Amino acid sequence: MKLLFKLIVITCIFSVLLPGSNSLAGLKGPYFGQKAPEIRAEILLDGIICTPEAPQMCAGFGSEGELFLFGRLSGERWRIYQTRMTNHGWTVPKAVGFADDRYIDRDFTLSPDGQIIYFGSNRPIGKNDR
Repeated sequence: MKLLFKLIVITCIFSVLLPGSNSLAGLKGPYFGQKAPEIRAEILLDGIICTPEAPQMCAGFGSEGELFLFGRLSGERWRIYQTRMTNHGWTVPKAVGFADDRYIDRDFTLSPDGQIIYFGSNRPIGKNDR
């Protein structure tokens, strides 16, 4: 299937500059200020994005590189998390605003303009849902 959008899909493939750190302070620029990925999979921000107690999947940057989304197992449910690049660096990852503890949200992708997130969920479908 051909990708029609500018979304860099990764699965924790960047090298770690701050081993063992769980702070995003000082991480600025594309790829969290780390070296751009190559062909080999590597851990991304050990202890911050990639954590041994919470598996991750389905990660990607928004079209401008200012948003990073990733899926993480939270308890028994998958959630979509986000971090954003600000003037002060990257924000601490948190669940997206539409997260709901009653449902599973996973396997996402962004629209080409980065304005819409499409994702799989076990949420009930209402008459106004699309």
